[in-house]
Amino acid sequence: MQDEFYMARALKLAQRGRFTTHPNPNVGCVIVNNG
Repeated sequence: MQDEFYMARALKLAQRGRFTTHPNPNVGCVIVNNG
């Protein structure tokens, strides 16, 4: 379940860059330590 949680968080972070990253893709990153 943790993988899905962190992937959803990364996708949510990527949405924050909508309309500001053109022509590059929106990217979100979550770094997990000991996860």
